[in-house]
Amino acid sequence: MRQKAGAEAESRQAALVEAARLRSEAEARRKSDEEALRRRIEEEMRQKADAEAATRRQAADDARARAEAETSARQKAEEADRSGAEAAEAALRFSQVDRQRIQTALTVLGFPTGGSDGVFGPRSREMIAAWQKKAGRAATGYLAADTQAALLRDAGPALARHDEEQRKLADGQRPAATNQQASSMKESVSCEGAHTAQWCRGAYQGFPPSCWKASTTITNGAISGSWTPAGRSETSTFSGRIDSSGDVQITYNGIGQQTNVGGRFTVLMTGKVGGGILNAGGRPGPNGRDFTITIQCR
Repeated sequence: MRQKAGAEAESRQAALVEAARLRSEAEARRKSDEEALRRRIEEEMRQKADAEAATRRQAADDARARAEAETSARQKAEEADRSGAEAAEAALRFSQVDRQRIQTALTVLGFPTGGSDGVFGPRSREMIAAWQKKAGRAATGYLAADTQAALLRDAGPALARHDEEQRKLADGQRPAATNQQASSMKESVSCEGAHTAQWCRGAYQGFPPSCWKASTTITNGAISGSWTPAGRSETSTFSGRIDSSGDVQITYNGIGQQTNVGGRFTVLMTGKVGGGILNAGGRPGPNGRDFTITIQCR
C-alpha cells in the first residue's frame, strides 16, 4: 500500500514537471513568434519607407531636370530675343537726339536713366527693360520700331516740351529788332551768377511739404548745383539750362529721404525766368511727388 502511494506521488510530480516544461516551451514559442512578427513588420515598414523615399528622390530629380531644362530653354530664348532686339534696334540707326528723347521719355515715365546724354549705357538699358516689363513686353533692354513708338507716345506731353527746347537750342538766339531790344530781352531772362536756390517738395503719401536751400551757379545759361542732406553722405545734384527766351530745363538727381529712403530718383523740371525770378517744377513720374526750385536772380 505504501509503495503504491509513493508511485502515485512520483507520477503526479512527473506530470507537474512535464506540464511546466510544456508551458515554458509554449511561452518561448510565443515570444519567438511575436519577435519574428515584429521583425517582419519592421522590415516591411523599412522597405515601404525606402520605396517612398526613392520615389520622392526620383520625383525631385525629375522636377529638377525639368526646371533646369526649362531655365536653359528660357535663357536661350531670352538670348535669342535680346540678340534679335539688338539687331532690330541697330537697324533703326538712332541718332544722339533720338537716344536723348528716349532717355527723357523713360525718365518722365518713372524710369530714371540718370541723365539724357544720348548714350545707352547699362543704366539706360536697365530702364528700357524695366519699362518693357511693366508694359508687358519682352524685357530685352533694346527697342524696336513699335516699342520706340509706344514709349514716345506714353511720354508725349513731356517730350513735346523737350523737343521745343531742343529746337530753340538748335535755332540759337533769335534775332532782335534792335540792339536795344536785344539787350532788354537778354536782361529780362538773365540769371547769371551765384545764387541760393530755394527747393521745395509737396505733400505726398502722408509726408508734409518741406523746403531747403542749395547753392546754385549759373554761367552762360548753364545751371549747376548740389547739396548733401544732413546726416547723410550721398549728394543730390542738379543741372540744366536757360535758353535765350528764358525757358528753363533742369534735371534733378535726388536721393530719397522719406518715401524711398536712400533710393535715387530723377526729376525733369521745366520753368521760366521772368521778372528777375527763376521758377521751375516737375515730378519723378506721372504719380510722383512735386518738386520746385525758385531763384531770385537779382
